[in-house]
Amino acid sequence: HNPLGKLYPMEDLDHLLKVAEKHDLWIMNDEIWSDIIYPGNKFNSILELGNSRNKKTISVFGFSKSFGIAGLRAGCIYCQDEDVFEGLVDKAHVMTTAGGITSLSQVAIMACMDKSYYWLDELIGHLEKNRDYAVERIAKMPNISCEKPEATFLIYADIRKTGMTSEAFVKYLHKQRKLLIVPGSIEYFGPGSEGFVRISFATSFEILKAGLDRLEKALISLNGVDANEI
Repeated sequence: HNPLGKLYPMEDLDHLLKVAEKHDLWIMNDEIWSDIIYPGNKFNSILELGNSRNKKTISVFGFSKSFGIAGLRAGCIYCQDEDVFEGLVDKAHVMTTAGGITSLSQVAIMACMDKSYYWLDELIGHLEKNRDYAVERIAKMPNISCEKPEATFLIYADIRKTGMTSEAFVKYLHKQRKLLIVPGSIEYFGPGSEGFVRISFATSFEILKAGLDRLEKALISLNGVDANEI
């Protein structure tokens, strides 16, 4: 689940598919985070429920998160309906010189798939240590809380107790502590995302620690500060 970093059990996916089947709905299935799953957790794909039940499921996958090549714009889309697939390809202009994937991106994808999954295993080990440290630190800070993500390298933190909006809190951190995080976006995640922020721990431990130190100092300094004056 994006942005929570939670994994859907197969029972939930089955229920979602039943709802879609009942109301004749299409499902857009984004599996871009499916490679970054922490030990003790299992990724379940809705496609495991069978081709016959996924005729109206469109799945997407990319290499941006797993291998850090977001700038190369490399990914794929797959579905069972050939007409729908051809329509998506046409609208995306991926078969044109200007809109298609570059030769460099294609070479990079092949290198990722054929030779680099050992690196991804090492990365997950590093991210797991960073995740555990970040969650432990945040749990001790005032007016902020979070759940431990089962996947992704992002923490979705609740800052509603600060009395500030997500945007105001992010601007405060930038201005006062030179720390950049991302607000929970209503545009992408709906009105329930107000009062939440996204914190990435995909960095070195040293940078992560320094960032969390700044976050903690900012939260402590907020006590007694009128949020409307920030």
